[in-house]
Amino acid sequence: MKKQFLCIATFFMATFSLAEINTEENNQIPSNGTDTTFISGYGFFNKQVTYEKQKDLAVLEGDIILGTIQEAEKWKTIITNQSNNIPTRSIIITGQRYRWPNNLIPYQFGSNVSLSTRNRVLNAMEHWRRNTAIEFTERTSNNASTYTDYVFIVSDENACWSYVGRRGGQQKLNLSNSCSFGNAVHEIGHTLGLWHEQSREDRDQYVQINRDNIIPGKEHNFNQKISDGDDVGEYDYGSIMHYSAYAFSSGGPTIVPLQSAVIGQRNGLSTLDIASINAHYPEIVPVAKLDKDSYSVLFGNGIFIDGRHSFDPNGDSLIYTWNLGDGAPITTSSAMLEYSYNQKGHYCLSLTVTDPSGNTDTDTASVTVFGYEDILPAINLLIL
Repeated sequence: MKKQFLCIATFFMATFSLAEINTEENNQIPSNGTDTTFISGYGFFNKQVTYEKQKDLAVLEGDIILGTIQEAEKWKTIITNQSNNIPTRSIIITGQRYRWPNNLIPYQFGSNVSLSTRNRVLNAMEHWRRNTAIEFTERTSNNASTYTDYVFIVSDENACWSYVGRRGGQQKLNLSNSCSFGNAVHEIGHTLGLWHEQSREDRDQYVQINRDNIIPGKEHNFNQKISDGDDVGEYDYGSIMHYSAYAFSSGGPTIVPLQSAVIGQRNGLSTLDIASINAHYPEIVPVAKLDKDSYSVLFGNGIFIDGRHSFDPNGDSLIYTWNLGDGAPITTSSAMLEYSYNQKGHYCLSLTVTDPSGNTDTDTASVTVFGYEDILPAINLLIL
């Protein structure tokens, strides 16, 4: 197994200064006001949400890109004026079709991304890879036709933002030089399909929103309550997807935990973050498959065993370990094996396939090795 769970308990930061809490509010981007549109997902349908107009983008909760303002306005019009002749649809739909197939996210860096930002992003990807079943692969000119859906990492704005889930085609993930390692981990969480923790439907049972402390005009960022099936397990104060206590603050705290807890950490994935993403992206294991359930061979002859129906969902090469039941296993890179038994008898054969991450699967079959004396009675009956 590749997973190496880090000691990231939800209480691991007892105290830290406000300056150490990195957020993704992106307040430095000029706002052109707010508007509403509709989103859908697991457990909710055509939910009206308020977004902020930042340049040509519709931005939800500071760092979630719903699409362009034009797209948001289009779907609002469709939903508002829908009739039997107009199919109901929303700007984004979280669900299996918006997950990344085979847990694999192809990515490509834009030319305006600095080396230091690239390194932080790559470290964030490695953090996800080591703690979950998520994998990343760089999209190049050689494999571009294979990876038509991919994340295009840019530094177009001095901001940290992402779309939620897989959109199809090229989708941007903006990370500037001011975005930290933790910000990158957070934004990749959105790319995988995660919403903000404090946007859960049950959030009022765990935190209090102090609206008097919110920057005027930013109140809408605290209005969303989304129950979409991504709310896996209990509320997680320590989630890297949680706002900080001073998010969009004009002075005092805007979010106060109702229990003794620290919120808004950007050190890394919490234990519950890992559990949540693993529920939606379970680890993909290879499949071992023999061509037969049982084999029979005349003693002295070789037996041909075919494991070519085995496969890895990620397309990775497999290692084949053959246990013939009469001695030490044989390990090969080939999916086929020819073998001769030294004695007659009944054997249990197994084939174990192993992928590069160490994940395994096993298939079994029975083998009967017989001699001429075992078939002579049947031959005599045929002659008679």
